Amino acid sequence: MARTLIILCMFLCSSCDESPEDATCEEGAGECMSLYEVRYCLDGVWGETQDCPPVTNGEFEVTTVCDEGLCRP
Repeated sequence: MARTLIILCMFLCSSCDESPEDATCEEGAGECMSLYEVRYCLDGVWGETQDCPPVTNGEFEVTTVCDEGLCRP
């Protein structure tokens, strides 16, 4: 069944392999999903979207935002 779907997909469109659900990615890459959310590449596939964690800067907690695939203060 899967093979039939793949063939059908190839017949219907030439860019099926670019769909975001199963897009491959470089190990360790990050992608911003929003200003405060990021997802990372694990084992060649995109992981779950997660919130950028706050970081402690001395005694103050700093909100981090997604910038170029990384959470930065």
